[in-house]
Amino acid sequence: MLQVLKRPDNSFGPRVLLERITGPLPEPKSSNDFLYKIEVVLEEADESHYWLEVVKGAQLHSGDALDKLIREANELTAIFAATDKTNKAKIKKSDIIDQK
Repeated sequence: MLQVLKRPDNSFGPRVLLERITGPLPEPKSSNDFLYKIEVVLEEADESHYWLEVVKGAQLHSGDALDKLIREANELTAIFAATDKTNKAKIKKSDIIDQK
């Protein structure tokens, strides 16, 4: 299952992760709507990763649990970044096809 979630060409992974965090999601109205939502989540995941690193660097907390959260935040950021990149390419490709 983890490999399915990590595939950048698959919107299933990010959707499952989002639904676990936020509850059921409405269907995106368009590719651009989906892209916008992924970019918001990417920004939040990246910021969470940053603050976890700040907590560790300032020695406010330590231990295996913090290290696990940092790894997970990094993995989520990577998943959403790959999804963002893939969907931008799909939209660009679709726009080029539509122009023909």
